[in-house]
Amino acid sequence: MGLSRRSLTRVRALALVAALLLTAPIARADGLLYKPGDIILPLVTYVDNAAVGEVVDFDPNTLNSTPIATGDLLAAPLGAALDANGDILVVEEQYATDTTTTPARILRIDGHSGAQSLVADLPADALASNNGSIGGVPCNPARLGSSLYIRTSEGIIEVDLDTGSVSEIAKDGFLAGAGSGIFFVTAETDSTLLTFTQAGHLLIRVAVATGQLNRPGISGDSVS
Repeated sequence: MGLSRRSLTRVRALALVAALLLTAPIARADGLLYKPGDIILPLVTYVDNAAVGEVVDFDPNTLNSTPIATGDLLAAPLGAALDANGDILVVEEQYATDTTTTPARILRIDGHSGAQSLVADLPADALASNNGSIGGVPCNPARLGSSLYIRTSEGIIEVDLDTGSVSEIAKDGFLAGAGSGIFFVTAETDSTLLTFTQAGHLLIRVAVATGQLNRPGISGDSVS
């Protein structure tokens, strides 16, 4: 008999999602399962040693939480971002049981209904840690247009949200490992991303089109 869901719930990305939706770039539409200013929390609950993923809407004003989606495809969510239409894009790490292995992947949760669908599987060599897994490290992805950008153990990958294709846009020793213990990347402009070096000591700008790395505020200071 498994322990209660409450006692076994683990917050995967609490350290990074506090600002995820505080400035959500979409207007509230009737029927959305969350509102701008709320926090989207990816959680993992263990029931009888089996992982059950959950995405929860947390209201920082009332401290109330409401499930948006539970189980089904969700197993091991690490982080989330909003799509332009209000859907929630979830990054999942690889998850294995005694009989099956679910690859690292991107899921879409309909912002109005909570329905889940697969966007893309992420190849093992894209998330090189632990045979394709991000390894339980919280992940803060960034969406630009119709692409989702994810910091991995070796660099940054791009997932085309329309086609599901996956490509690597930046790979560098400065990006090896998780900066400050979080696989963090955020959009700076329509063409640049910001992330941290492995030790978390330096903020790095990444040009989406070329993968060029440099330090913000220092013109021409390439780090690659």
